[in-house]
Amino acid sequence: MERENNEIKNLENEEEFNKEKEILIIDLDKNKKDLFELEKREDYLIKKKEQIINSEKYIFSNNLDIKQKEITIDLSKMKEKIVSDFSKLKKSLKKYQRLDMTSEFEKKLIDNYIANELEALLIDSNLKIIDILNNLSRAISEEKISVKDKIINRIKEQIKKMNYEYLTDFIKKYNLIIENKKKLESEMQKNDVKKDLDKIEKEIHEIKNLQSSIKLENDLMKQKLVSKEKWKKCPRCGKEIPNNWKHHLKCGWKENEEESREQESDSKKSKIMVFTSPTCPHCLPALNLAKQIKKERNVKVIEVNTATPHGQKKAKQMGIMAVPTIFVKGPAYPQVIGLKGLPSKKGLLKIVDISLGIEEWEKSKGFFKNLFSKIKKKSNKSD
Repeated sequence: MERENNEIKNLENEEEFNKEKEILIIDLDKNKKDLFELEKREDYLIKKKEQIINSEKYIFSNNLDIKQKEITIDLSKMKEKIVSDFSKLKKSLKKYQRLDMTSEFEKKLIDNYIANELEALLIDSNLKIIDILNNLSRAISEEKISVKDKIINRIKEQIKKMNYEYLTDFIKKYNLIIENKKKLESEMQKNDVKKDLDKIEKEIHEIKNLQSSIKLENDLMKQKLVSKEKWKKCPRCGKEIPNNWKHHLKCGWKENEEESREQESDSKKSKIMVFTSPTCPHCLPALNLAKQIKKERNVKVIEVNTATPHGQKKAKQMGIMAVPTIFVKGPAYPQVIGLKGLPSKKGLLKIVDISLGIEEWEKSKGFFKNLFSKIKKKSNKSD
């Protein structure tokens, strides 16, 4: 009955694995079709983008961009020019501002020009600044304002230059550039070619992101489909089978049978259990001695490190008070034979042979009295 249940369970596992594999294949196929459609859409958008770039509308739009940059440069130059003009008179204007003869209106207007020359000029519709500049020139001539001799002529020349005609011409040119800028911006708003191009580039970017996601998902599914975690070689026939299978119906392999064979093989061996500690100087030689005997006899060597929680628990169970301590147990002598300290190879080999039934225990000769510690009889706890 149990055998039938195991066979049914294995068949169910095989069916479940095949279903999972089928789903993965279907998903991979779907993703393949999605990628194909995305590539088609991307190709279409790239061609459309090229058409737009080669169109007259796009060329016109580029020309508008160039004009816009030129206007921006012109405005910047105009601003730099008027700032430079007033910067040459700034110190003198501040001195004039402190005179008793200067009215409050003049003081406020001078403050505006010092703070922002261009803005002050554009809102000074009657160009009252010209009157202030003329008054400044007279104040310098009448020595009401102290100015260094070497720059007096330079300041007067600058004031003379900044007359009504000069400033009105500047304002006209500046306003004309501003007017052209507004017209240009209006034309640019009507021309939607750049917006169309931005939409296309945005969609292409989204497609590329989606393609990357699908490709990553495909890689993960492929890994899952062919992953070594899902497959293993059948111990009997060597064919690839799902990793969770415990029974291969085609060749008759069963996992429990293999385990029982291993257990049967272990049951014929003697076990040498060596209790060690990292700080013990004699523990490593004791462990190496056990490993040497393993090469000569059918034994299994087990190290128990008392520095670990598991080792501490095991040492407490076995009553270990010092290390190294060695326990030997075999099929011919079921009781546990214990040794404290580092034994000789001859002494340990003798105990192993007794546990394997190669030799007998020599009670009368007292050979083991000096060699062995008190024997602890714990027949099952050492496993």
